[in-house]
Amino acid sequence: MVSKAVLLLSIALVPASASAQQEGVLHKVDTNVFRPAHHPFSEDIVRRLKVPEGFEVSVFARDLGNARMMAVAEDGTVYVTRPNEKDVIALSEVASEPRVLVANLDGIHGIAIREGRIFLATIHDVIAADLKEDGTIGELATIIDDLPDGGQHGRRTLGFAPDGGLYINVGSSCDACFESTEEKAANLRLDIKDKTRTVFAHGLRNMLGFDWHPETDVMWGVDHGVDHLDDDLPGEELNKIEQGAHYGWPFCYGDRQPDWVSFTMPESTPKDEFCRTKTVGPH
Repeated sequence: MVSKAVLLLSIALVPASASAQQEGVLHKVDTNVFRPAHHPFSEDIVRRLKVPEGFEVSVFARDLGNARMMAVAEDGTVYVTRPNEKDVIALSEVASEPRVLVANLDGIHGIAIREGRIFLATIHDVIAADLKEDGTIGELATIIDDLPDGGQHGRRTLGFAPDGGLYINVGSSCDACFESTEEKAANLRLDIKDKTRTVFAHGLRNMLGFDWHPETDVMWGVDHGVDHLDDDLPGEELNKIEQGAHYGWPFCYGDRQPDWVSFTMPESTPKDEFCRTKTVGPH
């Protein structure tokens, strides 16, 4: 099913410091919404998957509901967060059914495992517990409870860097806007020992997936671009994430292209110059 919508955006109201950079313009944007037909899972779907030589795909578990993010413990137990069910389940080759380990966690999404402990993220909180030998978890303890509000992107992703820092993705609260805190549309680094956190990288609209190269320790992440530009714009980004770098949002998209549809303007630099000289493009 394909439907068509017309979006009219007025950007006549811009900050005073940016008024000389761009006059108000009425933009007309045509967008199409594609809703593919639902196909239930089947073994034939698995057989059609293409993987590199030497790899194969098989079914480990099925009928898991809204399975979202997962982490694997040293013993092979797979822990999965399910935002719709508000819980965390455990899967293993020896168990016939998934076990619900934690329930009633509103906004549960991010998960990471390090040194025998499991870390979970909801919209505002990062909580942790010890992993037990039987695959269950101990008592949950709150690490932090003041992450920014969610808005449009309320799902937090967790990942441990090789140096032991816990990194937290906090997406933007909107499609393209000015945020109330620099911790939104950013990747945060949390020191587990003293619970201090800093903004590691800026301008990331919603970097849900990120990881580190196993040999170089370089951080890489994929970022979701803004809506309503075009059917083919912007392309999603794969970025090399570096400390202190700005990746464009909400002023730029793609390879440092200025987003003229958005009303957002940098404070002291023309938008096109800001995108070209102050931001990092995808790799």
